[in-house]
Amino acid sequence: MFDFVHSNRNMVAIAFGMVGLGLLVGSGLTSVGGSGAGQAYIAKVDDTAVTERDIANLTHGQDVPATMRPRVVEEVVQRRVLLNEADQRGLMAGADMVREQIAAVPDFQKNGQFDPVIYKTLLANSHMTPQQFEDSVRDQARLSLLMEAIGGGKVSSSLVADRVIDVLNTTRDVSTVTLTAQQYLDKVAVSDADIKQYYDAHHADFNVPERVKLDYLVLSRDDMAASQTVSDADIKAYYDAHKAELAPEERKVSHILIKVDDKAPQAARDAAKKKAEGILAELKKDPSRFAELAKQNSDDTASAIQGGDLGYFANNGTMVKPFSDTAFKMNKGQISDLVETQFGYHILQLQDIRTKSLDDVKSTVVARLQHNAASSQFSSVADKFNDAVYQQADSLQPAADQFKLAIKHSDWVTRDKAADPTLNNDKVREAAFSNDVLVKHHNSEAVDLGNGVMVSVHVVDHQVAALQPLAEVSKQISDKLKLERATKMAQDEGKKKLAALQKGDAEPSLSWSAANPVNQFNRAGLDKDAMSAVFGVQAAKLPGYAGKDVPNGYTLFKVAAGKATPVDPARRASLEQSLEQALGGSQAAAYVTDLRSHHKVQMH
Repeated sequence: MFDFVHSNRNMVAIAFGMVGLGLLVGSGLTSVGGSGAGQAYIAKVDDTAVTERDIANLTHGQDVPATMRPRVVEEVVQRRVLLNEADQRGLMAGADMVREQIAAVPDFQKNGQFDPVIYKTLLANSHMTPQQFEDSVRDQARLSLLMEAIGGGKVSSSLVADRVIDVLNTTRDVSTVTLTAQQYLDKVAVSDADIKQYYDAHHADFNVPERVKLDYLVLSRDDMAASQTVSDADIKAYYDAHKAELAPEERKVSHILIKVDDKAPQAARDAAKKKAEGILAELKKDPSRFAELAKQNSDDTASAIQGGDLGYFANNGTMVKPFSDTAFKMNKGQISDLVETQFGYHILQLQDIRTKSLDDVKSTVVARLQHNAASSQFSSVADKFNDAVYQQADSLQPAADQFKLAIKHSDWVTRDKAADPTLNNDKVREAAFSNDVLVKHHNSEAVDLGNGVMVSVHVVDHQVAALQPLAEVSKQISDKLKLERATKMAQDEGKKKLAALQKGDAEPSLSWSAANPVNQFNRAGLDKDAMSAVFGVQAAKLPGYAGKDVPNGYTLFKVAAGKATPVDPARRASLEQSLEQALGGSQAAAYVTDLRSHHKVQMH
C-alpha cells in the first residue's frame, strides 16, 4: 500500500516484531487507534489506552490463542509507541497522500483505475467504513514516515555490497551423475522368507476393515427443478411481480462532500456550510466543472479522485437516507441543493439512471420458477419415494422405474468412509450397515441428506474385516523390499565412488552430464542440500567432488571453478537495497526498543 513499506518490509517487520504472526503493518485493513474511553484497558502508552478493541483491530477479529496473546499485546503497544512518537515529531499525512495511496491499491481498481464501488464493497465485507479505513491509511502513512526517518538512509557501503555480491555470484561448473535403484534391481534378491517376515511384522498395513458395495438411488430436488417447464407467460408475470427486487432502479451519482461532524461546534458547521454554498454557486454558473471542483474540494477521498463519481447504487439503504432520497428525486444531469447528512454537506449530480430488462434477469427468473415448482412437489414425491423403496424392499429397480432414476453403483464403503461424497455421510453409512440392510438385504429407508436430497441404498457385496492373505500382497511386498534394497545398494555404491574420486582415483565408468554453471542466482535445478554439497567443496581443492542421497538413489557432483557473470546494474541496485533493508531492520528494532524508555508504558 505504501512505497516505503513495500521497499522496507523486512525492516518494518523487525521493528514491529510481527514476522511470526504475519501481522506486518500495511497488510491489514484495520486501524489501531482511539483512546479506548469507556473500555477496560490492557495497557497505557503515555495517556493513550490500549484496549481489547485494538487487539481485535490488529487481528481482524480473529481469536488469539492464549499462548500468542502476550505477543499480540506487545505488538499493539509497540505500534502505539510509534504512533505517539510520530505525534510528538509532528509527522502528518495529508488528504492528498491518503487519497493517492488508497487509489493505488490494486484490490480497489478495475481495469487499472480506482473504482469507488469496489472500494466500498470490499470495506463493507470487512465490516469497515471508509472513514475507518482512511484513518488506518493515515496512521500507516505516519508510521512509514517515522520508519523512513530512522531507517531509510543508506546503511551499507559499496565495499560491503561488493563483497556480498561477489559471494552470491561465485560460480561453479557442475556435472552430475545419478546412480538409481533401477540400475541395481536385477542384483537384488527377495526370498519368500523375507516377504513372510515383512508381512508378519506389518499386519496392521494389510488389515482390511469390514466393507460393502452398494447400489443406490438419489432423489434430488435440484434434478427435479431442472426438468420443470415454465412458460413465457409465467416468466413475464413473475418478473412484473418482483421487478423491484430483480431489477431495482439504479442511479449513478457524483458528489462533493464538505465534511463536518454532526456534533461539531456550530461555528465549524457554519464554516463548512459556507464553503459548500460557495462551491454550489460556482457549479450553478458552470455545471461542467463538477468533476474539477470535486477533485479540488471533496473530503470524500475515495470518490474525489474520480471527480466525485460514486458509481451506480440502488435505493436500498446503501446510502444514508437524506442522500438517497435526494438522488432518487433528481433528473438526469441535475445538480442538487446542499444535502445535509451526519457526514457533512453534499452536492449531488445525477449522471445516469438504469434498470435491468426481463432478458437481463430471465435465467434467474426461470431458475426460481423451476425451484419453486420442484419445492412444492418435493415433499409429496419424497414420501412416495420412501414408500416405494420400503414396500418393494428386495430391489431398488421398481423405485428407479417409477421415479425415472438411474441406479448408481459404489466402490467399497466402510463404516468410516466412502469415496462417493453422497455416501460419505454418517446417516447413510449407518443405514448401509444396519441389520435390515446388511443382513436381510433390504433397501434402506430413504435417508434425508438435507437441501432436498434423499438417498436409499442396497447392499450388493459384503466383506467382513480381515487380514489380506499373504498371496494377495506378496508381490506388493516383494516390489517394496526390492526397491528399498536397490536404493541402499545405489547409495552405498555412490558413497564408495565418491570416496575414490576424492582420493584421486579415476572412475571411467561414470557418464557425467555436461557441466552447468551454478551460483546463487542460477541454481540449475539444484535443491538446498545439493547447493550445500556443491559449495561445500573447498575452493582450494577445485576441481573436486561431492554427493548426496536422493530418493531411490545417489547423485555425484563434479565441481570445477566457474567464471563469474557480471551483475547487471538493476540486479546490483536490488541487492544493495536488500542489504540496506537488512541492516536498517536491526537499526529500526533497536530504535523501537529505545523508544520504550522515552514513552510511559504501563501494562495493566
